[in-house]
Amino acid sequence: MGFMSLLGVGQPPAAGGGAFTCDAVTFDGTNDYLTRGADLTGNADGRHGMCSFWIKADPANFTDGYAIVYIAVSDRMDILIFSDGTVYCYMQDSTGLSSLSTTTTLTIQTNSWSHVGIWWDTDYALNSKILEIYIDNTLDTNAPIDTGALAFDIDYTQTEHWVGAYTDATGKINGDFAEFYLNFATGLDLGVASNMEKFRTSGGKPVDLGSDGSRATGTAPIIYLHVGNGGATSDFVSNDGSGGGMTENGALAIAATSPSD
Repeated sequence: MGFMSLLGVGQPPAAGGGAFTCDAVTFDGTNDYLTRGADLTGNADGRHGMCSFWIKADPANFTDGYAIVYIAVSDRMDILIFSDGTVYCYMQDSTGLSSLSTTTTLTIQTNSWSHVGIWWDTDYALNSKILEIYIDNTLDTNAPIDTGALAFDIDYTQTEHWVGAYTDATGKINGDFAEFYLNFATGLDLGVASNMEKFRTSGGKPVDLGSDGSRATGTAPIIYLHVGNGGATSDFVSNDGSGGGMTENGALAIAATSPSD
């Protein structure tokens, strides 16, 4: 029952500081989205993860009532934004019997850059599973819905991965998007200021994650979609993370503004 049915360890090096500039891409809400066409290289099921991205949109313009940020073809892992600006995240095991999900009460800003940070852990060694969503460094207080086993592996390994639309090409993002980071191996507690500041500065700007996104944890995430200052949309599509490049459907454009402006 995914959307359509409604802690990692170690001491990573600090993320880069100082002035960091990046560009963003525009998804037109009509025919722009990314597909993988296969599983992500090196992908494996697991119990930890985190996601960080920046978005500038008017959610009321999401024509299907929602916009997909990321989804796996089997609906085992979903991240999306509803037309009221709330953020939804869902994850499930390979049997479909165990899942963890939440929808925020907080909303992204309208037509201004918002940062969304999510981290999760489905390992009961923590005594409770964790799924936390932060919007502009504020933790949403909605308790996650937890079903099934005390601990479970999330079914990350899929034959297709999409960014920007649902797997039937509905739910397209209509807005600007930047610095999409998705890690299926490590989940840093984003309630710890130093961890959040690996992705979002205290002043509300993006942080330099390094050429392959590895600066946050010491290891490249499976997806890191990034355009450097003055870069091209093809840089975003190519995926600087470890999971391999995406396929562009439609034609992304470089956005007029960036979260680093």
